[in-house]
Amino acid sequence: MTVVADDGAVYVGDWAWIVCLWATWEHRATAVRLASPAMRPVARAMVQVAAGLRSRNSELIGGDYADGCDGQCDRQG
Repeated sequence: MTVVADDGAVYVGDWAWIVCLWATWEHRATAVRLASPAMRPVARAMVQVAAGLRSRNSELIGGDYADGCDGQCDRQG
């Protein structure tokens, strides 16, 4: 996952996931906890599990995550 902030900052991987959590008011406290050095391994593990589930779902139903996209999430490369 990649997140580009309004100021142009780019976040990838677990940092991107933490930024998305922080952007939602109900998950902001969780994001703050996961951003701490002690909890970053937990955040990384959660991102890896989510990616594995997405990959597994793609195998089961076919296609890619961007296949149903409205054009706003086209991948580069």
